[in-house]
Amino acid sequence: MNTSIYPYNDEENKPLFRVVIDRFEDAPKRVRVESFENGTWTIGLNNTRRVVFRLPECLEAIANDTLVWVVEGEKDVLSLEQSGLVGTTNAMGAGHWTEENSQQLSGGKFAVIGDNDDAGRLHVQQVVASLIEHADTTDVRVIDLLQLDLDLPPKGDVSTFFERGGTVEMLLEAYDHAENLCTTHGKPVFPTHVFDLLPHSLRALIASAQNDTDRATLLTSTLVAIGSCFPNVGMEIDGTFYCPDLFLFIVGRAGTGKGIAKYADVVVALIQASRHATYQAELEKHKLSVSESTNSKKHSADLIPLPDRKTLIIPGDSTLPILASALAANESILISETEADTLDALLRSEYGDASPLLRSAWQHESLKHARKRENLFIVHDRPRLSLLLCGTPFQVRTLLKTTENGLVSRFLFHEIVSPSPFRDLFEKQAKPIYGAAQHFSRTVKAIHDALKIVDKDSLLVKFTGEQRKILFDYLQTNELLTEDSEALQAANRRMSIVLGRLATILSVLDAWDCNASLLTSHATISVPDNVFRVVLALSRYFNATARSVLKLIPSITLEVVGGEPPRKAMWYEMLPETFSTKQATVAGASLAIPVRTIMRYLKDSRLFERLSQGQYRKCIYGTMTQ
Repeated sequence: MNTSIYPYNDEENKPLFRVVIDRFEDAPKRVRVESFENGTWTIGLNNTRRVVFRLPECLEAIANDTLVWVVEGEKDVLSLEQSGLVGTTNAMGAGHWTEENSQQLSGGKFAVIGDNDDAGRLHVQQVVASLIEHADTTDVRVIDLLQLDLDLPPKGDVSTFFERGGTVEMLLEAYDHAENLCTTHGKPVFPTHVFDLLPHSLRALIASAQNDTDRATLLTSTLVAIGSCFPNVGMEIDGTFYCPDLFLFIVGRAGTGKGIAKYADVVVALIQASRHATYQAELEKHKLSVSESTNSKKHSADLIPLPDRKTLIIPGDSTLPILASALAANESILISETEADTLDALLRSEYGDASPLLRSAWQHESLKHARKRENLFIVHDRPRLSLLLCGTPFQVRTLLKTTENGLVSRFLFHEIVSPSPFRDLFEKQAKPIYGAAQHFSRTVKAIHDALKIVDKDSLLVKFTGEQRKILFDYLQTNELLTEDSEALQAANRRMSIVLGRLATILSVLDAWDCNASLLTSHATISVPDNVFRVVLALSRYFNATARSVLKLIPSITLEVVGGEPPRKAMWYEMLPETFSTKQATVAGASLAIPVRTIMRYLKDSRLFERLSQGQYRKCIYGTMTQ
């Protein structure tokens, strides 16, 4: 047996705890943690403060503007130190990096290296997101060891890299060429490596876009659209069968290229046309029945009733009764709008707030809707609804209004930070995306038709045991990272469903590409490794964008002391604790509140204290009410 002891010390180099690893020749290693209490070592962490490995050395490096290398194990830190570099890690390996760890390293610049496995790649994403948000840093980069050593074995780490002839110079050169992930204004970075891991039919569509920004938008929007078209297949989560329906809000300012999401409608156009043709045929039968009844004076009981409208896509400005009727009459519904504010009528209470219906449809909960005026009574066991919206940050605030109603935590968010390159709109060009979308639509229609003949809910997509373990560790870790926000915790709890739906969509495509008969001859499909890697990367990205976008949405109901109107409450929420008149008017302009109205608001002594000329502070009792 060989025993390694790794001490974790505080800022003054005083011992807090240590990790002890016993390694055996023919048995798995044994890991234990011992805390230093009252001058002795005690098994367990107990209430001991958790710090990063080599904290004093890291703080010295940060003070000297020296790069800190974040790796996955203490052994790797020692390998870096032997090569003259400063390294750190967290106790207990992948998935256990915390917000506190990042805060301990505030102000540093970092290179993050993970082990060569899925857990290591996931760990890198978690560390990067945490450092960007909590370490007050301007420089975080990821080094992929596989790009430096193509034959690096599975689970290989930086120690393996050095053992195989890797050098410090290679690492430093890789760092110089790596993208600084803090340069995107603190916004989450889309994991572009997933483009090469997609099922090949989908990969061909995504490759038709001209740049990574457009590819990311095309991929996320397409996944929502095709998810609405796969019947009788899903994943069982907590005893419930979930079909692959998604809610996605694509967020970007004007001119950033959100409009590329329109091609998602092209991808499902054949299915929309098929449903419309079915409806038209049924409508003609009804008209013929009415005509024959009129001519022959048949009894009205012999009439073929007016058919429910068969459709896949309905407009975003539909009323609540129309939405309820469409959900009841069709196996699935897609609302796809490149201008999100068309949903305003659905989400305003004076027109019959559809938020409860949207929430229920997302989870396939029983639909019950009655309207006396229209003599309407609808019951549907499992409604299915997909939502694809594009809008500006302002539209996010005005549409979703508050995180309290539970609708927000069901949305995925894709943020477009950098606009697509400017191009000459008058230049005659081929339309590769449109053609690729039309070609891909034939694949989607073929899969849809094949799945229609499968017995209802009989085709299951399942994660493997190892995949489930990785997902559990990931979601459990993210639970710790989101404990400061009820809205983020709600989104993380629903991420299990989202992971299942993403995996279902991509696994069905992959199975079709490899062997179409798998979808009709098998009751269960396992999630392929390439799909699992895509799902992990996308879920990490969507968790990061949720944290970013939810900052736009008030966390409490939009009321102010005295029952002020919602726009005033939203403006109040945007203001810092102390602010200037200019800051107040700029915030008001973003909500279309006139300057004269802002000046009147500032005179409300219940809400603000005037500090000096043009300077104000929020009163402690002038707060939003729950």
